[in-house]
Amino acid sequence: MSLPLLFVILVSYLSWFPFSRNPLYQDQSLHLTIARNWRKGKIPYKDFQLSMPPHLLLIYLLGDFVSQGQERFFMFFSATYVVAGNVFLYLTADRLFGTVPAVIAGMFYAFYMFSPRLVGDRFPPESYVTTPTVMAFYFLTAAPPGHLALYIFLSSLSLGFASLIRQTVYFYLPVFLAGAVYQYSLFQGMLFLLGVAGLHLAWWVYFFRRGIFSEYFRTTHYNIFSLVFLGNSVGKRGEKRDMMRVTGDRKINLIVNNSFTIFPLYLCSLSYFLFRSSHHLTPPVVLLMGLFITGFLLLTPRRNFDSCYWLNTVPWASLAAGASIGLLYKTFTLPLTIEDDLLLCLASGYAAYIFFMDYRYYTQRNPQERDRLYDPRKISHASWWPTFQQIGEYIWKNTPESATVMVLGHAARIYNSSGRIPFFKEICFVPHRHFKYRTATYDDFRNQLKKDYPDVIVLAGHMPAFPFHPQPYLEDMKRIEHESGIIYQKVKVFDRFPIYVADREKSYIKALLQGRFLNNRLKTEKEKISAPTL
Repeated sequence: MSLPLLFVILVSYLSWFPFSRNPLYQDQSLHLTIARNWRKGKIPYKDFQLSMPPHLLLIYLLGDFVSQGQERFFMFFSATYVVAGNVFLYLTADRLFGTVPAVIAGMFYAFYMFSPRLVGDRFPPESYVTTPTVMAFYFLTAAPPGHLALYIFLSSLSLGFASLIRQTVYFYLPVFLAGAVYQYSLFQGMLFLLGVAGLHLAWWVYFFRRGIFSEYFRTTHYNIFSLVFLGNSVGKRGEKRDMMRVTGDRKINLIVNNSFTIFPLYLCSLSYFLFRSSHHLTPPVVLLMGLFITGFLLLTPRRNFDSCYWLNTVPWASLAAGASIGLLYKTFTLPLTIEDDLLLCLASGYAAYIFFMDYRYYTQRNPQERDRLYDPRKISHASWWPTFQQIGEYIWKNTPESATVMVLGHAARIYNSSGRIPFFKEICFVPHRHFKYRTATYDDFRNQLKKDYPDVIVLAGHMPAFPFHPQPYLEDMKRIEHESGIIYQKVKVFDRFPIYVADREKSYIKALLQGRFLNNRLKTEKEKISAPTL
């Protein structure tokens, strides 16, 4: 391994190091919960509602296996996965532009992929997508004549893998396909489609054999295009809701705030593309321009300009910016050979600029205050992680392994630390919202309550990022008791979050006195009636 590549890898890990003690965030906890239960025999899209394709779960399964359930090791695994993308980015830039541009591109990639401003420190799905998409670009542009078909097929497999992590990768497909045809031939373009189609076909067969192909297809294929072209969802009664859309001053603020950090990278990239457009455009550069433009377009599908969506542009902008500085490097005509020192100073100054712009993100250690930097409206997200951990550990110690748990609110971390099976397919369930907007979801929940009931219920709030108002969740508890016929007893309160356990004895007696059993499971549990164990 060359010293410049080792240097890029070292810089990548150093860029991540300030966040090495970060715990798993909400979305990470959610996906890890589904992945762990998949390993236990539960099927995504059937037993659990999932909006992401299955390869994201495969990455979480591998990370969970390697880390043996330790969060810090899991985060290190995720960081290593992102760094692997930087290795391929370096190899690509080294081949296309030279060693110096490759080092600069690798440093840009490291600075921005782990940027707290772009939520890179939280490893959103966009972080996991980057490695295989960069691999796809590398294999397509590095294909030697003697192994052309192999490299193109590897490129298509890489892009197919990425599209099964995040659906937005579909929008890269026309660009890669056009690049394969433009650089090689129509036959090679068809070969490129083969790998992508093959991976998707394999999953279609898998979920078809499990009788949930329509659920899988609707969730991972149709919904993304519906979101892009319709921009909102419509309930049964015609209510339109688009809670993710951001408009007006808030949208402008999001764009401006993120631009403060990343705009120099785009400036370097645009200067390179303008220079190449006025001189000589090679097929790899045309492909890079197409990917750069597509990455920008991926800011808009959900109309909220969320910070993590800017990560889609990072690999392509880093490559172009590295090439731009490489052109500057070639123009030096100084009598002394100090070009390398000047470039190192330039890159170091750029890193200092990024740190200066996001100084508070890097140095804020108070989890609650740090979360407010992302959104001033948030008051208590990160500060509740220890509480959710305690709740999960309490359930793990005081319930049998077969117990089912239901968390009313967005706190998947409780499931991870409890090791128990979620009761309902929508893990982060907020019933009082679904009563209004998604009656179909509540119908599924009500039908499940006729068959079974959760052994444990935790009221954990709508979004931990915002104030917890217990009243709507207490009303949900009454609805659950009414629908299931189960009486729940409060046994513990952590911070402001109460834990309820099913009192099967009282519930059974109530059902006998009323002369009807609303819950099929309770009806069969005459021999198991006992008081709560928590």
